[in-house]
Amino acid sequence: MQYVWPGNVRELKNIIERMILLTNDKILKKEYLPIELIESPEEAGTDHYSSMELEKVEKELILKALALAEGNQTKAAQALSITRDALRYRMKKHNIK
Repeated sequence: MQYVWPGNVRELKNIIERMILLTNDKILKKEYLPIELIESPEEAGTDHYSSMELEKVEKELILKALALAEGNQTKAAQALSITRDALRYRMKKHNIK
């Protein structure tokens, strides 16, 4: 409740989508939330976004989507709301085979 939500609804939507992709559970739990939502700014430090590493998160999302789609690139791309070509580009970028 103390989180500022600088991205408003778009940020909330992205966080929920990320939580869904990164877990197999049918119920989203507090521990799946990004650290900046769980801890107060004092606990997380002033630069609480530094641990989010975009490249790492992107790779994790791609791997999770591929696992959920049982390797089907078309289904994984649909789950990520990107084209199959975009998925293949990102797979190559992260050396995912």
